[in-house]
Amino acid sequence: MGSCVTRDAFLDADPVQVVYYTARTSVLSIYARPVTIGDDVLARVEPEFIRRCIRTDFRKTMMAEMAAAAPDAVVVDFIDERFDVFRADDRVVSKSWDMYQAGLWKVAVDQGLRDASKEDPALRAQLLDCARRFFRDLAGMVGADRVFLHQAECTDRYLDLQGQEQTFDADTRATNARTNALIRDLVGAAQGILSPQAVIDVMAGMRADAANIWQLAPFHYEPRYYRAFMAALVDRLQAAPG
Repeated sequence: MGSCVTRDAFLDADPVQVVYYTARTSVLSIYARPVTIGDDVLARVEPEFIRRCIRTDFRKTMMAEMAAAAPDAVVVDFIDERFDVFRADDRVVSKSWDMYQAGLWKVAVDQGLRDASKEDPALRAQLLDCARRFFRDLAGMVGADRVFLHQAECTDRYLDLQGQEQTFDADTRATNARTNALIRDLVGAAQGILSPQAVIDVMAGMRADAANIWQLAPFHYEPRYYRAFMAALVDRLQAAPG
């Protein structure tokens, strides 16, 4: 579970086969009560991958789908936790960009869900509780030594299209700092649940890249980032029991 920061590392990863991947969801949403969304509404969402992600987020089927795929290991990143959520009581859906593009925020709002910020202390505490539950469930699925947390973060530096290093503007850097603090809190919630070797952090010295296929963003990295992450993951997989 995660985002393109992890998925893109697997594009040329012959030693590792991906049996299940989903994105655009929060651990808050995974353990919430389902929110109704009709197949006719989902049918209008393209591409199919985004349709599946939104369906999974609304209907809370991710854990069952992952278990059915029978993975040998699980890799998680938290870049998509940058999105806030829509919430009403025990119902939550992730407020992702793709959801907005598809106009599906109206489906949530029409059912009484409203904006909720992860900067709210109570919601932040609930998010961390859900993360701990998530880590325990993943450990039960594949073993605590075979769950890996990809600590991808937002970087303040990037390469422009001429290959020159630049710095993101002040507003972007402030947003990066808030997102990174949230990511570090979530990774820290794994302490005592997962292996000490669970966290893979190759951020040092890395930059975003305006030439990235997904265009410039603080989490769309230069090519060497993905190679470094995959090399580290393969090393951890080879060292892990089982």
